[in-house]
Amino acid sequence: MKNNLSEKEKLFCAYYANFGNVKEAAIYAKLGKNGETAALEILRKKTATAYIKKQSLAKAQIKAAVSLRRLAFGRCNDAVKLMFMQPEEVLQNIDELDLFNVYEIKKSATGNLEIKFFDKIKALSVLYSSGEEFDDDKSSGFFDALKNAVKQEE
Repeated sequence: MKNNLSEKEKLFCAYYANFGNVKEAAIYAKLGKNGETAALEILRKKTATAYIKKQSLAKAQIKAAVSLRRLAFGRCNDAVKLMFMQPEEVLQNIDELDLFNVYEIKKSATGNLEIKFFDKIKALSVLYSSGEEFDDDKSSGFFDALKNAVKQEE
């Protein structure tokens, strides 16, 4: 299918894929005084809906790769800090803690915390199998070993 969208229409489609809101995308794409009407006309085009779908898929893939990288390479320092904080400190600092890699937090009847983390090896495995590129030349030996381990599990 030939892409016959103008640059302004492509810009609207990209914003729409990002925001999911016709009015907001029309404003950012500077479609003018009758922006919503123009936006709805753009959305009626098959090429526009195909372009939006492609943009949305690319955005989802990027988000997934970024999240997997955070799981695979992220630090757990803030979770360790959390374990040693007093309850009043937790309430004061919880918004500042990076707990992205935390899968589950449980507090026992005695007040002890149990923290479970996402599996870094699984995240690395998914990144590797998806063809995600790694910039570090030093990591190639590690990824070769990981590849062999995955093959042995199959």
